[in-house]
Amino acid sequence: MKKLVCMILAFVLGIAAAALAEQPETGPDEDNTIMERALEFFSFWRQEDYDGMLELCSPAWKSGKYNVRKELFYDLGIKTPMKYYPVSVTGLPDDDFRSVVIDATMEAHNSRQPSDYRLVVSMSREDGQWYVDPESLRGHEGDAMYAVPGLVEDQEEVIDLALKYCSLWQQKDYDGMKELCAPYWQKEWETTRNLLDFYMPGIPVAYEFAQLEESGENVCSVKLKVTMEFLHNGTDPYRFNYIMPFDMSRENGVWYVDPVSIQRVEAFEEQRDILNPHSTLMMAEDVLEFFSSWSWRDYDAMIGQCSPVWQETQQDVIMGLLSRLGTAVPTDFRSMSVGEITEVATCYVNLDVMMDPCNGKDPELRHYVVLMVWENGMWYVDPDNIRCTETVVTEQVTESPETAEDANG
Repeated sequence: MKKLVCMILAFVLGIAAAALAEQPETGPDEDNTIMERALEFFSFWRQEDYDGMLELCSPAWKSGKYNVRKELFYDLGIKTPMKYYPVSVTGLPDDDFRSVVIDATMEAHNSRQPSDYRLVVSMSREDGQWYVDPESLRGHEGDAMYAVPGLVEDQEEVIDLALKYCSLWQQKDYDGMKELCAPYWQKEWETTRNLLDFYMPGIPVAYEFAQLEESGENVCSVKLKVTMEFLHNGTDPYRFNYIMPFDMSRENGVWYVDPVSIQRVEAFEEQRDILNPHSTLMMAEDVLEFFSSWSWRDYDAMIGQCSPVWQETQQDVIMGLLSRLGTAVPTDFRSMSVGEITEVATCYVNLDVMMDPCNGKDPELRHYVVLMVWENGMWYVDPDNIRCTETVVTEQVTESPETAEDANG
């Protein structure tokens, strides 16, 4: 009997030992392993070695991407870590998803001063290895990259700079505005002016200080409460209220404005009237989002931007969409203009887009005319009216384009 008990005990202990051997390593050693993998990723990122970064990216993340290298560059290519320091590893030892906290000095590729960030890197355990989820590092508002609070000594100076910039804008003194912009934007002033007109095609008629967001010794953002006045299609002036951010950077002791930061403008009054400029801006954003999703072949996102009425007429919405788009995909946007909004709530948008024919030939510049329709309080693309010509058309289309050919890739 005693011998039998010993045999059973040995058997149980053997099973327990085998189970423990199969369990993933936990505790401080594993925390070190997770941190080392994250720091190795940062090392590749600092060298802009995207192939090395991809080796450490989550297989689950990569499996959902059509072009992982392009997607990785899209997510992380705008910033590069100059210096980085490990802080901590969070989460429970048995979890397959952990987080790594890293403090980093990030250099943005737009000539702005480097900024200090605290980054929370999502890590996942797949097939016994730890991998980075690149989407946790995109750095957009609400994501894991956020600026470490700092102190701007010249608070009054940056606030006055934002107010002066609006004053010059109100007077349409674009040369004066140029002098207040960061050197990078001054060098590309023609492009900058076009971006300003696109993001906010109006004039500030009233403005006041709202908030100062401090993100570092040489970087901050001043938010103003701005009333913009628009002239839309020859109608009486229309006014709309915004919270408008003006990012600031200090270079060689001088503070400058980042003029394109106004693209993060927020309307603080609800507006549903389709015949107003804010609706036009929303329409332009929707068209760009549709073409951006097209460039990534994200057909689910594209379907979400298509007319619900059109979708109801399709047996297979994805096949219906693909049959109207062809095989070419967008690679770059050159220009866009919005036509007049009709009484039946439709509008044509003109775009010049570089298209890759995906047949070994070089990309070519095409002019697209896209019909937008207003349904359920939102603008949508009508896939039956996405038309293009092989060469750029300089004349804008505001009525149905009879001569335009159907998009056939």
